[in-house]
Amino acid sequence: MSDGIEPFKVGFLDEGLSTHAAAFDQMVGNVIRFRFDEAVAAGEVDRPIELIVRTGRGLPHGTAKAVRDAWNWLADEGVLLIIGPGITDNCMAVVPLFESRHVPTINFPGTTRSRGRYGFHYQIGSLYGDGPLIARAIKRRGLRTVGVIRDRSPIGQEFFEYFEDECERSGVAVTSDLKCSPVASDLSAEVRRVAEGQPDALVYLGFGAVLLDLSRALAAVGWDPPRFTTSAGMHFYSKSPDERREMTGWVYVLSLIHI
Repeated sequence: MSDGIEPFKVGFLDEGLSTHAAAFDQMVGNVIRFRFDEAVAAGEVDRPIELIVRTGRGLPHGTAKAVRDAWNWLADEGVLLIIGPGITDNCMAVVPLFESRHVPTINFPGTTRSRGRYGFHYQIGSLYGDGPLIARAIKRRGLRTVGVIRDRSPIGQEFFEYFEDECERSGVAVTSDLKCSPVASDLSAEVRRVAEGQPDALVYLGFGAVLLDLSRALAAVGWDPPRFTTSAGMHFYSKSPDERREMTGWVYVLSLIHI
């Protein structure tokens, strides 16, 4: 390969979930670069591939604007495609961008609604599948009523749509449907309101950032119902041993990758 050839540019949109940029680069960036180097060595491409990373701290802790700004920055850099974002709320925010600017974008949320002519989907999680699985599990346990706490967000809304439909088919009654902030730190009021309806079970539908605080609210109120959540339950594994003990008792869906 002769010198002076411009590399292909590929963008990676980091949503800022990790506060340590170096750790992100080791965990994700190096894996992508390794595959790019393999492609060059095997002759799959005729020039090096440069990975350009841009961080936009997105939802739930950041903003949709930060993600859109990061996506536009990468597009302005002349990348051939953009990898990311991966959280449903952020993916929905960039759909109009990739469709209008014609920059192929590979996203990896649980929703299918982030697909498009220029939007390609490597799905992680399943907003349309987790809710029905939970409803069926509740039915199999012989539980007849359920109270719902869900994020006030596109994630919570889509989870609930499919969950409610399956509850109707399964004969499970939803006694309450309460929305909460995806970054709430005190859910005692929501827990008390759901508990007042005396449902047989509790379901949380959302991204999962509030699961620890929701568990603490249940303990504070003294309510210990059978409780179910989506693949958001995997947040359990990022917690400390003490925090994991506080989160004990949740049944969650293992619904990772659908191709």
